[in-house]
Amino acid sequence: MKKYLVFLLLMCAVCIQAAKKTYDFRSEGIYYRIDGKNVCVVKGDDLYTGEVVIPATVEYEDSKFTVAAIDAKAFAGCKQLTSVIYPETVTSIGENAFQACINLRLFSFRRTLTFIANAAFADSGLEEVLLPSTVLNIGDNVFKNCKNLRSVMVENKTIGENQFANCISLSDLTLSDTVTYIKRKAFFRCTSLTSVVIPQSVNKIEEEVFSGCERLESADIFNITVAMKQFVGCKQLSRITFSENITAIYEKAFAGCTKIQSFETPAKLQIIGDYVFQNCNRLATVQLGNSLTYIGKKAFAGCAMEQVTIPSSIKKLGEGTFQSCKNLRTVILENACISDNEFQGCVKLRNIVFRVTPYRISKDAFNGCISLLGLALPEGLCVIESNAFRGCKAVKSVRLPSTVVQISQGAFARCTALDYIRCAAVQVPATANGAFSGIAKKTLKIEVPEESLEAYRKTAGWKSLQPKNGQVFYPILL
Repeated sequence: MKKYLVFLLLMCAVCIQAAKKTYDFRSEGIYYRIDGKNVCVVKGDDLYTGEVVIPATVEYEDSKFTVAAIDAKAFAGCKQLTSVIYPETVTSIGENAFQACINLRLFSFRRTLTFIANAAFADSGLEEVLLPSTVLNIGDNVFKNCKNLRSVMVENKTIGENQFANCISLSDLTLSDTVTYIKRKAFFRCTSLTSVVIPQSVNKIEEEVFSGCERLESADIFNITVAMKQFVGCKQLSRITFSENITAIYEKAFAGCTKIQSFETPAKLQIIGDYVFQNCNRLATVQLGNSLTYIGKKAFAGCAMEQVTIPSSIKKLGEGTFQSCKNLRTVILENACISDNEFQGCVKLRNIVFRVTPYRISKDAFNGCISLLGLALPEGLCVIESNAFRGCKAVKSVRLPSTVVQISQGAFARCTALDYIRCAAVQVPATANGAFSGIAKKTLKIEVPEESLEAYRKTAGWKSLQPKNGQVFYPILL
């Protein structure tokens, strides 16, 4: 019985050892696995060290095989590996093939290579990379965390996700005009990169490609879109050159780029997405062109411009487009749409120029604009939504057009200096009880059409402004 148990244990050990074996044979220090008439270089029992020379062909048991590939993890963790010379017969490099080869400084990417798999050289010691156009398929994370990598030239079509992420020494980057697709976070946190040129050939680019590149100073963008979060957090970025054919800049593309000082809309730009320039607190000059049709939510919130003109081409504005632009003094509205919170908290805003008439002024649009002195709202305006001018403490007079039909809750609440209201509407506007709450009633004077005096005195939202003793409502004198 004991002999039988010993035999079983020996057989199990043999089976386990066989299961662990990943190669078919070893020749001159290199391990191979057979695949038909070809072989691929694989991981063996011993780690590869020093210089490894891979032959084009190898013989085993009277058969000759072509060396066609370097397998997944073949050299992974070989910390003493310094160089690899391989033949033109090798066309593919497998996943993690050279990962963590920290002393592998140089690797020649031959033009016979067509495939490089995920993380093939991640965490390695490479200092220079030239990817030829012949690489038709490339995985993600291929050179991620290569902290010694200083120079990169990309000629192949696709740059994979996180392909050069965290390559903190990368300072010399050339993208050939053969590159067509750049995936997400391709150059994420390449903190030594100071300039980048994106060629016109790039027809697809994903989000956060250069995000976290803290030393990036200039970007020449010749493709037709700027992707979401593409340069977010690039605190040194101060010079941007756009192609005249660019059509869209997407969400948060330049958010937090605090060195940008000016932006002029390229000739064909139609879309500025949400938060694109949010908190670019040195962005003082903004020229919006007539090609624009959409500006997104908080696109310029927290910027430093003193004047802005909203062009007539704008069909839609996102919420809070210019919110908290604390230096903004003059707004020229050439379009007819005003978004919620559009100029909320613009504490130096003094002048609003209406070159066209909006149907409504949206809620909180000018909430907290404490430097506005007077409001003359244009004929054709119909609706003033809730809190539209709430907290405009310096406003002394408000002139409402004959077309106004609705004044919502808190529209002029806490306008503590307000002492004169002129409303030209014969039909008393539907007015919320709290539309004028918090204003100084003692000195208030309200002028309305003579034929509507009694109606205003008796209508909710207005009658509460009439003191118990004395007069507040007067006829408009033409």
